[in-house]
Amino acid sequence: MATPQAWGSEPHDSSQLPLRAGPANVFAMRNQAGANENQDAIHGAETADSFRVGMNNTDIARVALGYRPENNQASDMESIKALLRNFLDGVKEPQMERSLYFDGLLSQWLDVSRGDRKHALLVYVLGDGSEQYKDRKFHVDNLETMDEIKKSVLEQQCLQQGVHLHLAKMTSVVDTDPVDALGVKIAISLHEISELNGVLLVNKPVPVAKQSIIQKSFLKERYDRTNARRYPYPSPEGTPPLEINTAKSFHDWVLVIMPEEYQFKFLTDNADPQALHAWIKTSSANMITSETNVAGADPKARWGLALACKTQLNNISAWLACKLSCEDPEENERQSNMLETVVCASLRLRDPDLFRSAITPNPRIVSLTGWEEVGSAMELAHFYLYRESLNQALMKIDSFQDRYIILWSIRTGCGTQKKPQECITDVDKWIEDQLRQALNEIVRIEDNDGAMLVLVAKNFPHATSMNRILAFAKKHSYNQTFATEFAFSLYDELVRNTIDTAFARYALAEILSTAVPAVCGQPFHDWSLHQQSPFSALANVPAEDLQRLQADHMARLVRCCLTVDLYNEEIALLRHMWLGASLADAPTLQHVFLPYLKQLLAVIRDHLIPLTTQIYQWQFQHIVSLFITHYIGNEPTPPFPDFTCPPLGCASPRNPYGCSTCLELDAFLVDPHRKTAEVIGGIEAPEHVSTQIQGTDYLQMTVVSHSAVQMRSTIRITKNITKPEEPDAIHDMWKERVVKANGMIQAICGDGEWKMLLGDRYDECMGLKLVRVG
Repeated sequence: MATPQAWGSEPHDSSQLPLRAGPANVFAMRNQAGANENQDAIHGAETADSFRVGMNNTDIARVALGYRPENNQASDMESIKALLRNFLDGVKEPQMERSLYFDGLLSQWLDVSRGDRKHALLVYVLGDGSEQYKDRKFHVDNLETMDEIKKSVLEQQCLQQGVHLHLAKMTSVVDTDPVDALGVKIAISLHEISELNGVLLVNKPVPVAKQSIIQKSFLKERYDRTNARRYPYPSPEGTPPLEINTAKSFHDWVLVIMPEEYQFKFLTDNADPQALHAWIKTSSANMITSETNVAGADPKARWGLALACKTQLNNISAWLACKLSCEDPEENERQSNMLETVVCASLRLRDPDLFRSAITPNPRIVSLTGWEEVGSAMELAHFYLYRESLNQALMKIDSFQDRYIILWSIRTGCGTQKKPQECITDVDKWIEDQLRQALNEIVRIEDNDGAMLVLVAKNFPHATSMNRILAFAKKHSYNQTFATEFAFSLYDELVRNTIDTAFARYALAEILSTAVPAVCGQPFHDWSLHQQSPFSALANVPAEDLQRLQADHMARLVRCCLTVDLYNEEIALLRHMWLGASLADAPTLQHVFLPYLKQLLAVIRDHLIPLTTQIYQWQFQHIVSLFITHYIGNEPTPPFPDFTCPPLGCASPRNPYGCSTCLELDAFLVDPHRKTAEVIGGIEAPEHVSTQIQGTDYLQMTVVSHSAVQMRSTIRITKNITKPEEPDAIHDMWKERVVKANGMIQAICGDGEWKMLLGDRYDECMGLKLVRVG
């Protein structure tokens, strides 16, 4: 993008500009302008031949404009465009000298445009109206010969008048009004506005009013052709005409003429926001120190930079109003960078109004780096110029931590200026006032506000009384995360000895005496299903890490209570965790309560508490026994072997049941659980059974008793089945859990400490008597 010096000078005050067209002409009957356009041009051309050689270009143009029929009520601008069109249409060959007549017309146009910016743009359509450039590669070298000649003449004339000439594409959409058959709708837009050397300046559609077109008859002819297509055939009298689609787009190449002082505003208004951002950043950085002085700065440079900043603010406001891309992090970052660049530029310009316009509407999209740059770019001697704007911006920040971080970032930026301390005093006093105001008016509390509150007490000990800080913390202690973060931060600063010891111990005791009963008084929540607010700083923390953090917090709360001798609160916390473990499942016991025991053991060691202290023994015994029961589980019973054999008795189709001895034999053989049995039969039973089992290699028969007197025998039969032992997967998995559980338990402490911590339940827990069979 060109510099303001190259594009134009400082703005003109429209109230002081010469207004060539009087009110009567401005509000003249515009409908007659088109009808008189050609006649105006003819009369103007006739006067050109009678001009004296000594007349200057302004006088020549005035004579041309004044030489009109008495009934011509067209405005001066319409007459100027008609004369310009007639002149350009009459150019047939290159001109070696400038035309004083054309110079005069340009001078009069410049006067009119300075009084009415809607006339600050003129468009001359190239070609013969047949869209011959529609499919041609867009470049000045591809112009037709006659258009090249006209371009050269215009370029020569404009250069002398400080008028800029550009090549562009134009799309005009012509349609008739469906309500009024005599009405016409024409929408015109410019595309790819470029320098004549081919450098692209604007690459987005720019709407243009039809009043900017020099050849007004050109638009009328296109309307007539379109309207003819709407009613191609006459309709019978008394019947409505048959309508067809009339909308049509036309594509042309045009020459765009604009005043030097208007070109910069035009290009910035239509520039790509990213390109404008780069230009603002470069121009602001290149502005030397003397130029930041309002009296000594180049007015053109200041005006150009301020105008570009205002345009960029409009772009950002449009983006915020749209809300379509606010969910895109990359687009959010781009918009934030653009706003921060404008804010810094306003400080370089020492323009309080521009700074207020940039910083107050949407301070939340300014990054911390941006706020630090505010502090580093702001002239501390003129801080009073920006104080009220900063106050208004901070009022829109309803988070304590965000407001504090912004204040601290500004203070950090001020410190980089390496100014004497007295120069920063005003800023420090202002920050202290803002901190007091924040404590009075902030209502919404976030999780990290507790830590920020301690930083206020540490970094700004005189900004507000310690009692006010403590009162604010106790007021919001219903937020457990806020209260615990406040307590932990106080404890850390107390250990580091970086904060007043008396205040830290007193504040820690006060906040714990309020927060701990609130924590323990609530029904114990399900640790495994703990939910965070979507706006919490922990919203995206993985579940396991969040559970470990909770365990660490509980152990740290016990540590804090011991530090300030809050023994009742200590016991309440231990009881709370005891109840929590009773409701926990196996994963929660593993990921929350075992890490908690390890942290708690560190607290016991640091405070020199005996490991045999009963309240801590109860805590360890209870959690470890629950972990073993839930995580390992009862040992599975080993499966019984299968001793099933096929029946071998004497049953047959003729005797389906066989003898009584064989019935008893078959009952034993098909029993899967018996390996040995005694069968009682008659005197012939041993021989009969031996016959039945003959040929088997898995049965063994032994005669226990044989009495001829009693006619009775007792036979012992044994199943010699040696099936391969199947692996017991369930029992193996149980053994693996035993090994893992033992490793997790031993990671907490050594066996010697476990004996003291578990006491009389050591063998029960470590010997796994809770879960073993038998």
